[in-house]
Amino acid sequence: MRATAVSFEDVRNAFFEVLAEGGNPTFEAIYTKIGRRGGADVVRKLIAEVKTEAANLHEKLTLSRMPGVPDPLVDLLNEFARTSWDLALDGATKNLEAARADLERKEDALEEENKALRATADDFVQKALLLQKELAGLERMCAERTERIQALTEEVQHLTERNENLHAEIAHYQRRIGELEGSVQAERERGDRLLASATERHELALASLTERHQALVAELRAEAERQMKLADDRADGDRKHLLKQTDDLRQEFVRKESSLKQALEGAQINEKKAREELRDCRKESAGLREQLAEANGKITALSSIEALIGSLRTANNTPERKEQD
Repeated sequence: MRATAVSFEDVRNAFFEVLAEGGNPTFEAIYTKIGRRGGADVVRKLIAEVKTEAANLHEKLTLSRMPGVPDPLVDLLNEFARTSWDLALDGATKNLEAARADLERKEDALEEENKALRATADDFVQKALLLQKELAGLERMCAERTERIQALTEEVQHLTERNENLHAEIAHYQRRIGELEGSVQAERERGDRLLASATERHELALASLTERHQALVAELRAEAERQMKLADDRADGDRKHLLKQTDDLRQEFVRKESSLKQALEGAQINEKKAREELRDCRKESAGLREQLAEANGKITALSSIEALIGSLRTANNTPERKEQD
C-alpha cells in the first residue's frame, strides 16, 4: 500500500521536536517521528530544505558587517545573539534533564509498583493453582457422586422389577387358589349330588326291602355318610392347607413388600442427598471457576502493565542512544 503524503511543515515540526528532545535530527529519527509517511527521497529532500531554512535563520541571527554601523556595536550584537542562543539551549537542556529526572523517578516508582504487582501476581498464580486443584478434586467428587447416583438408580430399578415379579407371583397364586376353591366347590357339589342320589336309591330300596334288609341299608347309609364325611374332611383339610399357604404367601409378600419399600425409600433418600451434594459441588465449582477467571484477568492486567513499563523504558533509552550517536 502506498504511504500517505507528507508536507514540509510536518518534516519541520518533527525536526525541531527531535532537537527539543535532545536527539540528533537524522533521517531515521525524523522519518519515525512523522510515522514513516511519504517516500524516503521526498522526506530526505524536505529535511535538506529544513536544514537550509535553519542555516538561513542562524545567519539572520548573526549580523554581518553593515555600512555605517560601528564594528564594536556589530560584534556586541552578535555576542548578544550568541549568548541568547546559548541561554535558550541551556534552558532547553535543563528542561530536558528535569524531564529525564522526573521520568526516572516515575520509572523507579513504576518498578516498585511492578515488583509489588509481580508479588501479587505470584500470589494469584499460587491461588489459581490451588483453586485448580480444588476444582479437580470437586470434579472427581462430582464424578463419584454421579456414579453413586447411577448405581442407586440401577438398584432402585432392580428393586422395582423384583417388586413387579412378586406382584405377578402373588397374582398367579391367587388365580391358583381360586381354581382350587372352584375345584373343591365342584367336588362338594358332586358329593352332595351323589349323596342325594344314593339317599333316594336307598330310600326306594328301603321301601321295597323287608325288615331283614333294613339293617344292611342302615349300615350302607352309615358307610355312605362316613365316606361323605371323610371326603368333606379331606376337602376341608385341603382348603385349610391352601388357605394357610395363601396366608403364608401373603405374609411373606407383605414382609418383602415392606422391606422393598424401606429399601426403595432409603435409596430415594440417598439419591436425594447425593443430588443435593452434587448441586453443592457444582455451585462450589462455579465459584472456583469465577475466582480462577478473576485471577487470570488480574494476571493479564499485570502482564499489560509490564509491557507498558517495558515500552516506557524503551522510550526513555531511545533518546539516550540517539544522543550518544
